[in-house]
Amino acid sequence: MGTETPRRSHYSFAVRFDYLAHTLGVTETLVYVNNTSASLTELLVVVEADRREGSFALQGLQWGDGEPLEDYILEEARLRIPLRQALAPYQSLSLHIQYSLDIPFFEAGQVVYGPLNATARQANLGDWYPYIPPLDAEAGWLVYEPSGVGENQVYDLADFEVNIEVVDAPPGLVIAASSWGQQAGDRYHFLLEGGRNFAWSASPEYVVAQTVIGSALITSYAFPEDARQGQALLQVSADAVALYNELFAPYPHTSLAVVESGFFDGLEYDGLYFLGSEYFAAYSGAPTDYLTILGAHETAHQWWYGLVGSDQAWQPWLDEALCTYSERLFYERYAPELLPWWWNYRVDRFDPQGAVDSTIYDLAGFRLYTDAVYLRGARLLEDLRIRVGDEAFFAALKAYAAREAGRIARPDDFFAALRAQTGQDFSDIVARYFQEGSVP
Repeated sequence: MGTETPRRSHYSFAVRFDYLAHTLGVTETLVYVNNTSASLTELLVVVEADRREGSFALQGLQWGDGEPLEDYILEEARLRIPLRQALAPYQSLSLHIQYSLDIPFFEAGQVVYGPLNATARQANLGDWYPYIPPLDAEAGWLVYEPSGVGENQVYDLADFEVNIEVVDAPPGLVIAASSWGQQAGDRYHFLLEGGRNFAWSASPEYVVAQTVIGSALITSYAFPEDARQGQALLQVSADAVALYNELFAPYPHTSLAVVESGFFDGLEYDGLYFLGSEYFAAYSGAPTDYLTILGAHETAHQWWYGLVGSDQAWQPWLDEALCTYSERLFYERYAPELLPWWWNYRVDRFDPQGAVDSTIYDLAGFRLYTDAVYLRGARLLEDLRIRVGDEAFFAALKAYAAREAGRIARPDDFFAALRAQTGQDFSDIVARYFQEGSVP
């Protein structure tokens, strides 16, 4: 018997959001599809919000038919559920989960950390709901512990329907989300089909700017003092979407939200990315500012993370190296005279060392990890491009994006796409950048 075409799992949320109290009350209905060839006797649900003590409170759990589910274990941000009967291949089951979230609040002057946070200016909802991770036939559930660097979570594609009721909404409240929503008073409705995850952000201060690229609505959300920077970042993301549509694949969604955040650095979600206020404040208007560099990088994650998934813990270069190299492609198209500057400023001045295929657990500290995975990753891709030529290189990127769309790609998949486009041997290049003995 052959394998069946995968069906996507579905998440539905009824959210009661108290903006001023920084709390959520949630009823989540999860329809999980077993797209493996093996029967399952247990489900593993990731509850990342449970890592923050006092943030997550499980209030009820039922099977889809309403029968109470009491035989479970919730510990260390993992919810393990023995099944009443084995879940056969390509069959589905549903769960109802009721829980509350106390969003960690940071006072003015405190360093804001983590994508689940609230300040006096905004609430950010990343990694806020329980979800079922991918299941690999050999490795099992793709679930990992956090590290001091990088991201540890891996996501299957799923469909999301999110209904939010805001309690005592402040005047002018705006919600940015992984999909464009509909609003009726204090109620909001969002639908995202075929996404890795769903994130959102709320603030009464956002200045909103928009543009359309192809069939995608690109929207930036910035604080009032950074309205000019928000407009600039909108243009960067719009230009990047247009370019990556051409070089990689059509953008898979109908909207992209670009959100200024009070927490440091940039962070990607499907259909949305956050960028820290520090980059807005430092923006001079020049294309050499980090606002432009990281806008191009984070937008690229919609392809290398969103469209094509990967194991971010064990093979982070598959998205981060490709997104860093996408910065190079952005400057090549829109400011080619700045390419030598980009290579020096972004890569060469750090004299990066380390194996490109390092995991998030191999290297201690941001600098060592970034140098190896991001910066030497960009050099690897440049050397491969030079060896095989532009025609084969860009044909391989398109073939890789087309073949691996919706999947969790592996290094073998990337190099197979490249080998299919060229007769050139590039194993010596990969050996120079990868750990000894790990060349695909």
